[in-house]
Amino acid sequence: MKKILFVPLAIMLFLCANLYSQVVLKKEKADMKLQNVISGGSSNINYIPIPHSRYGQGGVDNLGVIIKTNNVEYLRSKGFLINSSFGQYATLKCTPEVLSNLMQEETVIKVSPEKFYHHTNDVAGAVTGARLLNSGYLNNTQYRGKKTILCFIDSGIDWSHLDFRSTTDTTKSRILYIWDQTLKKSGAEKSPQDRDAVNFNGLNYGVEYSKSNIEGELGASHPGFVRERDTDGHGSHVAGTAVGNGAASGGKYAGIAPEADILIIKAGNGSFADSNIMDALSYVYTVAKQLNEPVIVNMSFGSLGGPNDGTDPIDKAVDNFVSTGSGRVAVIAAGNDGVSNAHITGSLANLSSINFSFHVPSYAPVNDTNNNYFGFDLWFNNGGTVTSSVKTPNSYSVNSTGTILTNDGTVYVNSQTDPDNNEREVYLYVSNASTRNPAPGNWSMNVVNNSGSTMTYHGWLFDSSMGATLTGGDSQYSISSPGSSANAITVGSYVTRFRWQDYRDSSWNYSGTDFSDNISTFSSIGPRRDGLQKPEITAPGQGLISVKSSSGTFDPGTVISGNRYLINQGTSMATPIVSGSAALLLQQSSALTASQIKKILTGNPVTDSYTGQVPNPVWGYG
Repeated sequence: MKKILFVPLAIMLFLCANLYSQVVLKKEKADMKLQNVISGGSSNINYIPIPHSRYGQGGVDNLGVIIKTNNVEYLRSKGFLINSSFGQYATLKCTPEVLSNLMQEETVIKVSPEKFYHHTNDVAGAVTGARLLNSGYLNNTQYRGKKTILCFIDSGIDWSHLDFRSTTDTTKSRILYIWDQTLKKSGAEKSPQDRDAVNFNGLNYGVEYSKSNIEGELGASHPGFVRERDTDGHGSHVAGTAVGNGAASGGKYAGIAPEADILIIKAGNGSFADSNIMDALSYVYTVAKQLNEPVIVNMSFGSLGGPNDGTDPIDKAVDNFVSTGSGRVAVIAAGNDGVSNAHITGSLANLSSINFSFHVPSYAPVNDTNNNYFGFDLWFNNGGTVTSSVKTPNSYSVNSTGTILTNDGTVYVNSQTDPDNNEREVYLYVSNASTRNPAPGNWSMNVVNNSGSTMTYHGWLFDSSMGATLTGGDSQYSISSPGSSANAITVGSYVTRFRWQDYRDSSWNYSGTDFSDNISTFSSIGPRRDGLQKPEITAPGQGLISVKSSSGTFDPGTVISGNRYLINQGTSMATPIVSGSAALLLQQSSALTASQIKKILTGNPVTDSYTGQVPNPVWGYG
């Protein structure tokens, strides 16, 4: 009898231990924001406490995630439908069941939910010297971006605008491809994988339109086929600044590289998931390789969420993209948080505590789930242990981790040591994931250091839909990711136009004193959290006139010149100035690497009394 009882007992203990280890393995591998989904069951995509996309494929909702793994090909061989990969990082859109299976794989180090990034010319062309280069001033050669590709990952493009067509035949387009990641296929439409399953394997969502598709529309031989529209208008304006040929203005509002080839990835309508951005980089790499042309990727968006030290997966993807050979450059906006006061830093002694306070003003809530929110991301300089608790305006206390429903809104608070940098992250997100909207008033999060030594910290109020503010915040260390990528050229903004006339001849100007040639107050300030110099350079970004999308709705006071152009501002607008400049350099020598182009640009800037001694965290090198 003893034998009969002993064997099953041993087996049962072994199985229990193995099951326990698998549960722990799941928890350790899953980013803290995914753990509710894993434990919540097969239908609980809604358990994610942060905004997220739903990718409906085959009638099933899929969640976008980023995987850190030491063997991407092994995961593919196991049947996981990887979209794209960069070094140790890969993207995947999957159901909660697939996510749970993924956690069991020994090659998987970490799985994170996708994060979202938000988008952050006559005078500019002259100020930067581009017009001299365009006209043949140097070497009797017109440097206009010929035989280079400028790619824009943004809100799309107005492909019908004259500035993106041939100047000699307006039925011909300068756009090579448009990949609209936001559309679902219909009729004869194809994804990149449908067109070329070998080279674009995994890029099996969205709709891709070719140059011939666009020209079918322009020539009226195939009307109604291209459904992509830039309703936001940001992407068209950014693209026009870099590559518009000025055809709709007699050349007046031409971009920096008016003969560059154009590649468009529409990744959203004002907000962009990092998993889609990484897929876009994979797509760009392949298109440029097939056409044997150098490529510059313009990314005029960013987010303060994340470690801000270059270890975020999207930062690593950018690093990987530009470091794999010559003729690949990434130019990224620094961000528009120069006056946001969204950053806080300090040190915390062992067994001491600190309160981080947030004020939510009275607001009109948007009546839909996860539309009213604020988020705070706190990073310590090591992986030491901390505990945290939250108090709401009406004195509800949240003393446990995870998603907690209160009468003041849904509170998600959690902590983990991030495997990418082995540092402690504390994450707070307050939303209306339940029926309760976040209460106006004063919120606080108390953090206690239990690590055994003093820890330094940096925190960012990275997002808010209702004007929440961080008490005691400043605007230092406000460079957005992926602008924190080490290999990217990160661009700040200065003022180039203070006054203008709209298309009705009404006069307008920015408020306050004319501060032309000075830094834009909104331009984000460096350095990176680990001290790396950011931004590298500034460019004209305030008062920029560029293409107006015919599909967008805009303030009439910003519409210029025959209703075809628009005045705008932001580091988003400064970034394509540098992208276009990189295209001119690559036309001269396609063998230049990203680091060589960065060295050329930072080695020849303008400095004056405004910039002061450079490099510095505001102007970069000038």
